[in-house]
Amino acid sequence: MRGSFRLVAPGIVRTQVEGHVDAAAVRWYTARIDRLLLEGKRIQTFHDWIGIDGFEPDVRAPYRAWADRQKDLLDPPHFLVRSKIVAMALSVTSLVLGHGLVVVSDRVEFERALADAIRDRRT
Repeated sequence: MRGSFRLVAPGIVRTQVEGHVDAAAVRWYTARIDRLLLEGKRIQTFHDWIGIDGFEPDVRAPYRAWADRQKDLLDPPHFLVRSKIVAMALSVTSLVLGHGLVVVSDRVEFERALADAIRDRRT
């Protein structure tokens, strides 16, 4: 798995991930978000997962538990995906968490939502 994590505006994080996601990747990601959350401000994330080909089953439970603990400080995350299996897994996660995930397969729609979020945070 390869990935990047960038703070693109105050409170706006963009990630890009390729390959197969495992529990170590989830720990890497959540540790970085937790550091940002120490500032006490809301965070919104945009995940370019177009290159993800799947993930280990053991990532779901720790991610769900973490997201449930942090949901009051996280705006609904946006995901750009190609894989229908990944999209379905995210839809199930959204139902379980009950705080909504935005899942799209159109890059233009994803980039527009990111640009809107950046503009809103800067104004």
